Amino acid sequence: MFFGLGSIGLRHLQALNEMGKFDISAYKTDKGTKKVPEEMEEKIKYFYNEKDAFAWNSDFMIVSNPTNLHLKYLLKSIDHKIDALIEKPIASDFIQIKKAEDKIKNRKNNIYVGYNLRFHPIITKIKEIIDSGEFGKVLKAELYVGEYLPFWHPYEDYRKSYAAKKELGGGVLRTLSHEIDLGQYWFGEYEKIFAKISKISDLDIDVDDSTDIFAEMKNKMILKISMDYLNPLGIRKGEMFFEKGLLKYNFLRKEIMFIDYKNKENKILLKVDYYDYNEQYKIQMINFLTKNNKELCSLEEGINVLKVIDKCEESYRKGRMIYV
Repeated sequence: MFFGLGSIGLRHLQALNEMGKFDISAYKTDKGTKKVPEEMEEKIKYFYNEKDAFAWNSDFMIVSNPTNLHLKYLLKSIDHKIDALIEKPIASDFIQIKKAEDKIKNRKNNIYVGYNLRFHPIITKIKEIIDSGEFGKVLKAELYVGEYLPFWHPYEDYRKSYAAKKELGGGVLRTLSHEIDLGQYWFGEYEKIFAKISKISDLDIDVDDSTDIFAEMKNKMILKISMDYLNPLGIRKGEMFFEKGLLKYNFLRKEIMFIDYKNKENKILLKVDYYDYNEQYKIQMINFLTKNNKELCSLEEGINVLKVIDKCEESYRKGRMIYV
């Protein structure tokens, strides 16, 4: 059952549609901003009453509505004992999660968080490289993501999107939090955080459009993360300084390269000639439905991301580095 069929919900729906025949339902509260393709529309059973929707007894839930509704349906998935894949971030703020801590801890269902980038070939290859130790330890890393918000979803007025509104759980720190998750996925737990959270553009939004994070991880490596709503090119890239050299990745170039310290040799470790962005959603969906949770972002990891977000905001208010 789907709760939310906007841009991300449709990606999940497309992934499910490509996997085979399923009975699909969706709880619908309005017409939404994205039109479901006709060939998929006819396969969906719509419910307009939430009680009726849950009475359908779904085996799985996909929650991809605005951020401020994620926790509500997370808790409903626990009440109805339905395995759930919930889009990131898991809630608008960490305090909400803390209030539901006992219920979450004692749940009988499986819940995962939709950090789909974990299934992108560039991300998975870097994970393999780090885990193999072939270049030694990572000493420090810098990750960057930038999207120009008006270009991000051209089918809608950016000013009305969840990403632009505080009341819907928007803001660059939450909306583009993939890099925070990649920090833990690649490097382990955060220990200390310092953050600068800003609204520096003339975009008509009431949330942050630029955030810079400086973190010390528990393994003592240094991590810098920069994210913004300002980049018209839509860039995701990063650099990692290993003991044996420098690794660089770039999503626009679809490549990973490595420069060795010994001879300055520049090697291409991965070059993707063509990549369908929906493929990572399909792999994530397969893992979710088959309960192969090795690479999926667990609920606990999703909560950790929200905790880091909360500590970023606390750090910015206090103007100093704080413990996570």
